[in-house]
Amino acid sequence: MAIAINNIHMVLDCDTILGGYVGSYTEDYIQEIWSKVSERNTFSEESGFVKACRYKIGAAAHGAALQVMETFIEQV
Repeated sequence: MAIAINNIHMVLDCDTILGGYVGSYTEDYIQEIWSKVSERNTFSEESGFVKACRYKIGAAAHGAALQVMETFIEQV
């Protein structure tokens, strides 16, 4: 997983949020994930770009609802 996270960061240069079923279990292990990603990082950048998701259950539903809410707010 650390290799995949590092590859995504190298290609897209953005924060990586571990979500879904994986993200619901990673909060306790985030320090270990950071250290493994830092070992594989080519640059001397901190691994703070890896984050655990906030929504443990139904994250896709929350994300889908955001678009509907934004559209509603724009019309008001």
